[in-house]
Amino acid sequence: MKSIRNFRKEWVITTSLGYLLGFLCFILIGSIASLIAPEAIADISPANRPQQLDPANLPDWLDRSTYEALYLHNLWQHLIMYPVFGALLGSLQSMVLKKYILKVWPWILASIFGFLIIISGELIQRHLVIGPHAGPVEPIFIVLGGGGITGIIQWYWLRTQNITAAKWLILWISGIILGIIAAIAFLMGLGALIGDAIAFLEENAPKVAFGIELGLFGAITGAVAGWISAKPLYQQLNKNNTGNIS
Repeated sequence: MKSIRNFRKEWVITTSLGYLLGFLCFILIGSIASLIAPEAIADISPANRPQQLDPANLPDWLDRSTYEALYLHNLWQHLIMYPVFGALLGSLQSMVLKKYILKVWPWILASIFGFLIIISGELIQRHLVIGPHAGPVEPIFIVLGGGGITGIIQWYWLRTQNITAAKWLILWISGIILGIIAAIAFLMGLGALIGDAIAFLEENAPKVAFGIELGLFGAITGAVAGWISAKPLYQQLNKNNTGNIS
C-alpha cells in the first residue's frame, strides 16, 4: 500500500485533472454543438441575448434567459457534456482506487450518473444555468451539484463494499465548497493583477479566455477537494483491506 502522502498526491492530481479536462471538454462539445445547430443561437438577436451574469445585470439576465430555442439547444448539449465530464473525473480517480479495489467500474458509473442527474436541475429551474455565455452560476452548479451527487452515490457503493466512508463524503463536499471559494478568490486576484491582459484576450479570443478561466476554476476546485478528502478515504481503504474486495 502507498503512504498517505503518495495517495494524497495522486488523489489531488487526478481529481484536479478530472475537473480541468471536464471543463475543457465541456467547452469543446459546446463549440461543436454550436456548429452543428447554429440556428438555436441565430434565433435570438445579439442585442437581446442575456449577457454574462454579474450582480449589475442579474434581474435582467434571469428574465431574458428563458428563450426556448436557446434552452433546448443548451439542454441537448448538456445531455452529452455532463456524462463525459463525469466519465473523465471518475476514470481518472479510479486509476488511484484500482490499487485498493478490484472492481472500480461502479465508481466510474456513479460519477457519470451523478453528473448526468444534475440535468434535472435545469429542467426544474432553467434560469440559473442557461444562457449563451456561462456565468459564474453554471460552473458552481456543475462542480458542486455533480460532485456532490456523485459523492453520495459513491459513498453508498463503498458501503456495499463494507467501506465506511461517511467522513470522506462530508469532507469531499466540504472540499468542493472550499475549492470553489479558493478558485473564485484566485480568479479575482488574477483579474486584479492582469485585468488588461484578460480583457484583451476575452475581446480577441473569447473561447480561449473562457477555457482558461473554466480550466483554472476546475483545477483549483478539484485540487482543494482532493486534498481535503484524501486522508479519510485512504484510511478506510487500508482499514477494510479493499484490495481483496471483489
